[in-house]
Amino acid sequence: MPRAVRPRPGARPLTVQALTLLAGGAAAGLLAGTATCTAAQGGLLIGLADGRGGHDPALVGWFLAGRLASYTAAGALLGLLGSAVSLPPQARAVLLVVAGVTVIGYAIRLMRRTGCSAPEPRPRPGSRRRCWAPPPSWCPAA
Repeated sequence: MPRAVRPRPGARPLTVQALTLLAGGAAAGLLAGTATCTAAQGGLLIGLADGRGGHDPALVGWFLAGRLASYTAAGALLGLLGSAVSLPPQARAVLLVVAGVTVIGYAIRLMRRTGCSAPEPRPRPGSRRRCWAPPPSWCPAA
């Protein structure tokens, strides 16, 4: 017969709010992770799996296995580091604000540079233009 599991003394049960927060965080992580991975690794995968020039489709498998191994090792090392170092809440708050200001600064810098839209691809014969381009005010001339 299975034994009944007793909660630890002082342990609080999971609430709907905590589960909702967990589900929202997991969904945001999957969405952001998928977009980031596609942007960073998509070109490499397409280059390996284009089927032209004698590329072996098994290279994609080796590429993905290498990524899995390296991300696992990096995550384990960073986890060890994170468990050894504990920052006070004030330091974490300062680091979050600095990171946010840095990201905003990079975004402003990208929007102000000239030629910030990608070059237009050559249209296929008989096709309509489907590329989005930012308005000229977003990319002021230097």
